[in-house]
Amino acid sequence: MGMVICNVIDNEPIKRLVYECMSICNHSIVECSTEDLATSSPRDTFSAILAPSRIVDQSALLRRLSSHAPVIIVDERPTVRKAVDAIRNGAHDYIPVGTQQELSDAILHSINEFQIEGGRFTLEQEILGDCDEIRELRNLIRKVAPTDGPVLVQGATGTGKSLVAHSIHAMSNRADRPFVKLDCDRLPPDRAMRELFGNGHGEVQSGRVAASDGGTLFLNEIGNLPSEAQAALLHLLDHGEIQQFEEAQPTTVDTRLIVGSVFSLDALSELGKVGSSLCIRLSQFRLTLPSLMDRGSDVLLLAEDKLEKHSSGLGRSELGFEDSTVTRMMSYDWPGNVRELDQAVERAVLVSESDRILPADLGIDSIPPPQRENEQFSGEFTSLEDYFIEFVRSNEERFTETELAEKLGISRKSLWERRNKLGIPRQRAKVKRLHS
Repeated sequence: MGMVICNVIDNEPIKRLVYECMSICNHSIVECSTEDLATSSPRDTFSAILAPSRIVDQSALLRRLSSHAPVIIVDERPTVRKAVDAIRNGAHDYIPVGTQQELSDAILHSINEFQIEGGRFTLEQEILGDCDEIRELRNLIRKVAPTDGPVLVQGATGTGKSLVAHSIHAMSNRADRPFVKLDCDRLPPDRAMRELFGNGHGEVQSGRVAASDGGTLFLNEIGNLPSEAQAALLHLLDHGEIQQFEEAQPTTVDTRLIVGSVFSLDALSELGKVGSSLCIRLSQFRLTLPSLMDRGSDVLLLAEDKLEKHSSGLGRSELGFEDSTVTRMMSYDWPGNVRELDQAVERAVLVSESDRILPADLGIDSIPPPQRENEQFSGEFTSLEDYFIEFVRSNEERFTETELAEKLGISRKSLWERRNKLGIPRQRAKVKRLHS
């Protein structure tokens, strides 16, 4: 059975979009006015309350609504300032409208986050897996969560860096304070300082750092931040304050910093993407996430979990995997990791015409993608693949394959797989050891 979502939004196009994206997931929508909700609706009936952006500055109203369920502000014209005001005044989350899929994902993610923060959280249920690497990861999370030091979460795209950051926050003494995330790889460099630290001129509170005061700030793909923003982060780590250029006095901020990266700090430092001083400060505690192809039978465990999630949401709980589908999933290399597996199972649930999911329903290809012929590095890092290509080409005559993998923070098997995928096979004839 799906969740019950209370909708307070009165904008017709947004109401229609909310109804469409929630009904697809088999969730019910109850329309309420703010007055009706405050006076007659029973507490704890709803999984979430969707509210319009016009109430972001009405703290009394927001707190009254949040006594019933987590309040999620939905805004078709989002700004950082309104987001900060919404969270400060009592909303659980603030999300842009986006597409139907984006809105659905954001709402469900916010509800899940609320459940984690509300104490309905166990690490074994949140981070699934029985392989040695995942068991050790959970053990390390339990150790690092109670501390306040910075944490680096390193892993390939789709391995769950954001999930691990959420888990650290949920198990810390900051769990009842904000968890603020910023995807640095989607941020234009000229907006980085404004997004993180506000606009200055008394508007420092509009930045993500200030919004995370007392809580946790997660910066995904730290290597994409410009040097100016990195220097300001280093100052924050060293002094616990935001030193705005225009401000007469610095602003004290108590935030726990977690950063994510596809590549190791050593690789980012050698590539000049993260300054050496910041690397040293971020090296206090490192968590490395394994690729899905290195997790053995965890593939099937995760696939069953995703199947239960997506099939129950669509009222298709009778679905199961054919043996041939299990074989296909176990032999596939999952370059997109857990994220790709989740999307493949969701697709299979939608397209399957019987109660047994067939290999073709997954929409994956067991044949490796074509290699890139004669790909040249342009001198500009336009993607994380460029990092990998340039680092390998610049260092393969200096290091062995094992050393290269260690520098990149991946297994030697993953290095071999990525070489094949990106069309940069080992040039063995040219390799010379430069040290004994």
